[in-house]
Amino acid sequence: MDLWPSGAAARHPAVGLATLAPGDAEGVAARAAAPAFSSARRSDVTIVHAGLFQVVVLLWGYALYDALRAGATGSRAAALAHAGQVNAIERFLGIHAERVIQQTVLSWPWLVSACNLCYTLTHLAVPPVVLWLLYRHAPARYRQWRNAFFVLLTIGVLCFWLFPTGPPRLMPGSGLVDTSHGYLSVGHTPIAGVSASGRTSIAGTNPYAAMPSLHVAWAVWAALALGSMLRRRSTRLLVALYPAAMFVAVIVTANHWVLDAVAGVAAAFLAWGIVAVATSAWRRWSTTVHRPRVLVLERDESGGRPGR
Repeated sequence: MDLWPSGAAARHPAVGLATLAPGDAEGVAARAAAPAFSSARRSDVTIVHAGLFQVVVLLWGYALYDALRAGATGSRAAALAHAGQVNAIERFLGIHAERVIQQTVLSWPWLVSACNLCYTLTHLAVPPVVLWLLYRHAPARYRQWRNAFFVLLTIGVLCFWLFPTGPPRLMPGSGLVDTSHGYLSVGHTPIAGVSASGRTSIAGTNPYAAMPSLHVAWAVWAALALGSMLRRRSTRLLVALYPAAMFVAVIVTANHWVLDAVAGVAAAFLAWGIVAVATSAWRRWSTTVHRPRVLVLERDESGGRPGR
């Protein structure tokens, strides 16, 4: 028996399926559904390929940033001089609180350990998770926040190159404790730019990349990006605690000055603003360029054919 009906059955698929044997009807239905399955499969493959492409873009982008940051390392003398300037500005503004904050937290060793883990672990773990959530659940917002992240990296490299600044733990006479010793910590990884001793830099890294604090900047960026997805106010407030925790962590671990952390907050909002303005300008330009042109024909006063 032929699997494909002819005559009335061919013209009316419902009739054809009703008149065929059960096994033949299943074959016809399977063949009819095959294009739909094939299309869905191609769609899934396209999504996977697009996701892998984004992963490659992000990895290359971060690798480029890492190389540029290492190349922007200034001299120790310049970094300590700039750190002294930051210290002086903080005293003038009345926000020189690094030692007070650290001495207060040192009374709770478990809190110091929590600050160490927050500083070393979440800094690199949170951005990929946030980008994945955006790509998976809010693809319309993913591109904007991905671009904001790259702009933020660019701002950081420019600041490290123009204004190398030593962290408080490298500042002679600061009186601050290197919390990577004596407390639970994963240690200063090569990505952090300082060895476990806290006093020597590792080749290929930048130990004078304190201004602005990208730890705080990335945390603020992550909170803003996640906040754009969340609807419950309570959840947004919970997410907002992460930048606050990172702000405290960078001070307690003596890796940044208070002014570095403030500059990190400003850098995150600046990156977001630049992308928002650029996106808006691009949309306006695209609308103008691709706007359909309408030919207006004027009617002749004599009632004749429209004139040109």
